[in-house]
Amino acid sequence: MVRIVIGALTDKAVLKTNTNVVGMSFHAAMFGELAKFFKLDMVDPIDKPGRRASTFKRIYEYLSTEMFNKDQEMIRKACSLSMIEILQNVFPELL
Repeated sequence: MVRIVIGALTDKAVLKTNTNVVGMSFHAAMFGELAKFFKLDMVDPIDKPGRRASTFKRIYEYLSTEMFNKDQEMIRKACSLSMIEILQNVFPELL
């Protein structure tokens, strides 16, 4: 299930069809919702062995290269909130 959701959210073709600022903000915020739902089990099975850190790295790279660099504060805030929610829910031992 995690693989399907992450795959859908990181599909770059989706961004080409969704250029609306509000839509892109919701898209970025979905990573945080994913973290709230899966918590410590947010591990993308595409990695062998699957690890939370490698899943985080993939999401971080996507958000930083595809969304955070947009010239819209709302999108950057949604990216930042997702990163905070990932930290709180997927890596609580770091807090």
